[in-house]
Amino acid sequence: MIVAQGVAFERTHLDVPASVAFPLLFENRDGAPHNITILDGGGKPLFVGETFTGYGSRTYAVPPIGAGSYGFRCDVHTYMTGTVTAGVAVAG
Repeated sequence: MIVAQGVAFERTHLDVPASVAFPLLFENRDGAPHNITILDGGGKPLFVGETFTGYGSRTYAVPPIGAGSYGFRCDVHTYMTGTVTAGVAVAG
């Protein structure tokens, strides 16, 4: 889960599975609009979550992303940033 409060993310690092879709719970505790966008190494969006005004939450359905490290940000407040680390996919 990632929380936006005080026009900042409460955590700036998130570990997720690699190469499989995953749910991402995002809670907006501000009266301001926020979202989460995950970016590739070149700054191109891999996933763009719905922007919404708090107080509320959304569970984003994030498509598979490959193993590696990616940035994330709020598109409304681009100084709100963090890192997503996608681990090695587990063989089923």
